[in-house]
Amino acid sequence: MIIDHAAIKREYDKVKAKNKAIRRMRQEEVYARIPRIMEIKKEIAKSGKELTRKMLAGHEVTEADTQAMEKKAKNLMQERLFLLTEHNYPTNYLDEIYDCEICKDEGTVGIHKKWCKCYQKRMTEQLVEKSNMSGTLSAENFDTFDLTIFSSVPDENHGVSPREYMKDRFKKAHEYVGGFDHNRGNLLLVGPTGTGKTFLTHCIAEDLIRRGFLVVYFTAIGVLNKIKEASFDKSYEAKQMVAMMHQADLLIIDDLGTEMTTDFSVSELFGIINDRLIQPRKATLISTNLTPDNIQDRYSERLSSRILGKADIWEFFGDDLRIALKLKEYEEE
Repeated sequence: MIIDHAAIKREYDKVKAKNKAIRRMRQEEVYARIPRIMEIKKEIAKSGKELTRKMLAGHEVTEADTQAMEKKAKNLMQERLFLLTEHNYPTNYLDEIYDCEICKDEGTVGIHKKWCKCYQKRMTEQLVEKSNMSGTLSAENFDTFDLTIFSSVPDENHGVSPREYMKDRFKKAHEYVGGFDHNRGNLLLVGPTGTGKTFLTHCIAEDLIRRGFLVVYFTAIGVLNKIKEASFDKSYEAKQMVAMMHQADLLIIDDLGTEMTTDFSVSELFGIINDRLIQPRKATLISTNLTPDNIQDRYSERLSSRILGKADIWEFFGDDLRIALKLKEYEEE
């Protein structure tokens, strides 16, 4: 997992500074309007200091002394609350301010310093940003997957309807992400445009990212463009992205076959895919409109064997879903 914890810590520091500034402004406002509240604050602090000085001087501090100080502080706090309420302020208006009440904007909770839910959320957001899929996954995920847009008419060549097949692939996709930590297999999604490959790919990506895995998405053209930028333009950002292609828990290469087939493209695709095959615990998901036979015809034997021989192949079929979605939109208008 590639998480920039230093960047997240800077975010928390900014949150703390912001909330301290807001609290300071509130205090200045209230003290100016209700001077007695400032006096109460000083009286509470003074009584505590007197007890501390007494202890440091070696004088006995009795239980009665402690109880008297606590009673005085309690009465002063009650007066403070009354004054705030009387002047139409919330009773917690002068309290410390936190974006997260669980961890108090520390990012960790408990004696073992476990990541708070808010910190986990920030990590997930960072992973989404790094995935190159920002803005897509919130709309296309397992929760928004709609089987009803797939035809229920059996396909002559496959013996089942697209809906039945997608129901099975939906289940398989859930199993894939559920077992990803222990069995990171490669997937090859083949089939015509608009048959659900990309949507199911996004479902898998969103779920894995939410589980804390680094998922990186590029079209085949995008992969090659980044490699060119990193190699020839010496772009730092491109070099970072290429590094993530190699390091990601799951690399998604979409639209394989739309790129120009040249010695350069075949060589670089082979380099990425082969490197991930020989690394432990690295998975690759490739989506393409090409058939397995097309892949063998288009690419070198070395590359096609890496694509076809090391992956579980899911073959998609049916009508173009973009048409079905448009018809559904018209029906709902």
